[in-house]
Amino acid sequence: MPGGFPNQLAPIHERDPRSPPVTRAPREPHTTLSSSSSPLSVHALNGEETATTEHRRGDRMAGERESHAKSSSRKAAAAEGPSTRVEFSAEEQLPASCVAMCPEGERAERERKRRLHRLELLPGSERERLPRADPARAVKEYSRPAAGKHRPRASELRPPAVLLRTVDYLIDGVLCPADEASARSTPFAEAYEFTFDRLRAVRQDAVVQRAGGPHIVLVLEKSVRVMVYATYRLCEETLARFEPTITDCHLQECFSWLLRNYSSERCHNEGDFQALHLLYNMGSFKAMHYALQRPPEIRNSQVMRLALDINRCYLEGNFVRFFRLVRHLPFLHSCAAHRHFRFVRQQALRTYSHGHSVRNCRYPLARLSELLGLDSAGEARSLCQHCGILVGEDGCIAFQKTAMKAPVDLPKSARCVALVDSKREEWTLREILHGLQHQEEDAA
Repeated sequence: MPGGFPNQLAPIHERDPRSPPVTRAPREPHTTLSSSSSPLSVHALNGEETATTEHRRGDRMAGERESHAKSSSRKAAAAEGPSTRVEFSAEEQLPASCVAMCPEGERAERERKRRLHRLELLPGSERERLPRADPARAVKEYSRPAAGKHRPRASELRPPAVLLRTVDYLIDGVLCPADEASARSTPFAEAYEFTFDRLRAVRQDAVVQRAGGPHIVLVLEKSVRVMVYATYRLCEETLARFEPTITDCHLQECFSWLLRNYSSERCHNEGDFQALHLLYNMGSFKAMHYALQRPPEIRNSQVMRLALDINRCYLEGNFVRFFRLVRHLPFLHSCAAHRHFRFVRQQALRTYSHGHSVRNCRYPLARLSELLGLDSAGEARSLCQHCGILVGEDGCIAFQKTAMKAPVDLPKSARCVALVDSKREEWTLREILHGLQHQEEDAA
């Protein structure tokens, strides 16, 4: 009834006697087990039920294992980063004719919409109503592909040589400016944020063109160096200024693309970047398996052998030899390995808490600082106290088994002078990001 309450029961309708009779399906007979039933039949039925239950339990456990395997695969895929492999048909291979770092049309549009970064402004126009772009400093920004967006024109795409020139400018003019005033006025976090977006646009142009060859290899190598260094340089920054997860995702993408290029064509720097990939993905069996499959001339290079030994120590939990070998890594490779130091130190403290848990045993704080590659005994004291390990006024540690039973959330990684910064020596950041350091070391 239309005006009734929602919970009101519907009226019961009587069946019309003139309607044909309703035929109901016969019910299946029930099996009744009486006391006179045969014991064999009872056990057989119980056995069938047990087998069915075990079968269902086995199916459920198999499903859980499969679900766990799929989850692990998804996590591993996320750790490796998204693939840059994009399939294009022959008619989708677009030409590129833009010789500027930023297409003229985009530059004019961003001027009109006031979307220019301050690092792209023409000097003297900053206070104008519509600041103008400096053609020598404006760089094409990343634009997310969207449905209905027009097909890129040749005048909007930069060929590989221009892409490489753009990357060189981002290193020389933005991250490592020769002008000291510009370097002081632009924090590295801001310069990297700008560079990261423009490098993403560079890779986007390369993907759309299906570009390859030596220019693209150099673009990827320099992009990897920039992101590896930034991951270390900005490790102490807040998430508002630097998001390591996003950088990690795109760095894994660059590694994947670069290693595919190495598979098709041997390059001079392959050994360095294979080692860099292994150190950055330390503990990954996939990365180690890939490294062991490299040709002997790559696998037996000095830095590659060192990276394999360090990765083996990481997997075995041999933290003493781990930090001893890390001291021999070049600067950039130490930056790649740095993100794993916190975990190795935590495992070392857990091992010491069990191995030295004796009533009258005291371990020197200075010795622990040296073994873990810390910069000072004060840093070692702070680490122990954060993990709940007692440190006496005499500079000795009293390890206890109960100190690190619960998982400990260690503080953010800090820059390390002893294992990383000290290796930079007289090399400038520009020389490191361009790879000039390794070229001179190889020549020597």
